[in-house]
Amino acid sequence: MRRLLVVMVTDFKSQMTMHGTCIFLGLGTNFDREANLVAALQILDSNLQDLHCSNVYESLAIGDGGEPFLNLVVYARTSMELQELNAWLKLVETACGRQIKDPRNQISIDIDLLLYGDLNGNFDGIELPRADVVNYAFVLRPLSEIAPDHVHPQSGFSYAELWCAMQRDTAIGKTSGACALFTSSERA
Repeated sequence: MRRLLVVMVTDFKSQMTMHGTCIFLGLGTNFDREANLVAALQILDSNLQDLHCSNVYESLAIGDGGEPFLNLVVYARTSMELQELNAWLKLVETACGRQIKDPRNQISIDIDLLLYGDLNGNFDGIELPRADVVNYAFVLRPLSEIAPDHVHPQSGFSYAELWCAMQRDTAIGKTSGACALFTSSERA
């Protein structure tokens, strides 16, 4: 029995290694919102493993205004190294019509790398975990939904605990029928 347990644990660990690094991504859009989320999710799903999505939330634009955003958090696994993943995510944004400067403040898709494994610190200009995780409800709420027991590496608190502590009077709300934007039946 003991040997069987050791074999099972060893096999599980090798499967974890084969599946790559655990990542969390924040997605947001305020232009052709449903279509751009679905397009980005289809590209992510075809290139990442074990993709899971939070519910979709609507929030007001920050800064110079613009239309309200739809936001969600994606969990996945990747075999890409950090810099490779970051560059690839920028290509996905471009493929989905992202323009660096849009005078109308229309963002077709914004994909932020929130967490990459257990990395904590600055890695060639990539700050991990991304500060948005604890600063914005439109990131923390869906992250706490998809990974409630996952612990923030700097605070030591779970995302569920951080969400409970955050003032919830921000302009964010779950959209109706949000889960239908991207379902497993749409996956290739």
